[in-house]
Order: sequence, then structure tokens, then C-alpha cells
Amino acid sequence: MSVQHRRRLQGIRRPARRHSLRPGVVTLEVILFLPILFIGLLAVVEFAIIMQASKQVSYASRFGAKIASEAPRASSSNPYLGNINDPTATTPPPAGESLKERVDQYLANHGLTASCQVVLEHNASGVAGATQSNPDPAPAGCDCEVPTTALRPAMSMCV
Repeated sequence: MSVQHRRRLQGIRRPARRHSLRPGVVTLEVILFLPILFIGLLAVVEFAIIMQASKQVSYASRFGAKIASEAPRASSSNPYLGNINDPTATTPPPAGESLKERVDQYLANHGLTASCQVVLEHNASGVAGATQSNPDPAPAGCDCEVPTTALRPAMSMCV
């Protein structure tokens, strides 16, 4: 083989692998990137937990409204709409049957703490207790405002 031919072949050949002039750069990049990735992953998980708890509170409120809407308007049976959430009524609901207790049981079944206050508002004609708060007044530290709405029946709760 001629010298010219060898030089052409050397140009075709893969050049010898050179050692990196910056050893440890990949390791440094991984060390800097992994904490950011881990914090992002934890943020996603935390957001999912908060959204799940928010949905469960919303479902508990709907559950309470459903219970109140299914209660008889007025009867001698206990509880009925006029006292379903009023433990101070002359005929209070049986233990464990008030609206607040049932909503709190729903929350407990889903791993959440009990509600601070449950407020029921209705506009059923001829039925006493159009607005019932349990407990009334709200305990200290229960800073929640009950929304005023024209929609009835309405059930609000603070957790």
C-alpha cells in the first residue's frame, strides 16, 4: 500500500477516542438536577393530595345537602327538616343522627378531620328552623363565612 492510500484510510477510520477534558461534569449535572426533579415530584404529589381532600369536602357537603333534602318536611318522626341540624331543639335528633354528626362521620370515613361548623338553610314553607347552625355560635378559631345565596336548600360547612 502506498503512503497516500494509507492516509486516505486513516481519514475514513474512526479517530481514537480522546479522554474528556472535564471529568465529573455528568456527575455534577446529575447532582444538580436530581433535587430539582425530586422537589417537582413532591409538589405534584402534594397537589394531588390537596385536590383529593378538597373533593372529599365537596362530596361531604353534597352528602349533607342530600340528607337534608330527603328529610320529611314536618312530621312527628325524628329527625325532620325543622330540627335535623339543631341539637338545642325541643325535640333534637337522636345521637349520631344530626346533620353535623352524619357529615362528620362521612369526613372521618375518608380520613379527614371533623367539620368546624355545619349550617343548613332551607325555604320549606311551614317548617321551622330555616337556618340551623351546628354548633351555634361557631367555636373559636372557626373563621368561616357562610355564603349568602338565594338558592335553597343550601348546606355550608367549615373544615
